[in-house]
Amino acid sequence: MLDRETSAAVGKLVSAVVALLFAATVAGMMFFRYQDRDENRKLYTVPVTGYVQKCDAYTKRVRSSNGVYSDRRYYVVTVGYEIEGKKFSAVLEESRSYNTGAGVSLMYDPDTFAAVRLSETQQDPVPYMIGGGIVLFSVLIGAVGIVSFLRGRNGNDIW
Repeated sequence: MLDRETSAAVGKLVSAVVALLFAATVAGMMFFRYQDRDENRKLYTVPVTGYVQKCDAYTKRVRSSNGVYSDRRYYVVTVGYEIEGKKFSAVLEESRSYNTGAGVSLMYDPDTFAAVRLSETQQDPVPYMIGGGIVLFSVLIGAVGIVSFLRGRNGNDIW
């Protein structure tokens, strides 16, 4: 049976290993999520300017993070654009109104000519910043656990 100090040291080491495994798992999940979004991003690679043909409003009941429901106004915007002399249109759901004829920046897929708003092709940095913070925090906890394990009794270094 292990004495109390050895048992505490082993517990710290196990905690450090678990924290490092957690950090590696989160980093791996973020990498695969980024790869998936990056792949989607490659579909829409060519910029084109579309022009608003129609903008219709509708109201949608949405629930906020604190559970309160409210009505929000959204707009269905039909945007026409031209590629290689052929006319196309895209229907976008927007949170703001557009005047007929207004220019809208789009990106389109050169294989299908389908277009999306330019903003839909950009990476959202917030999940990566939060995930990076979690990974950094986990690595620091793991490092502290390992250093604590490697320290001997009464705080004397054993390395």
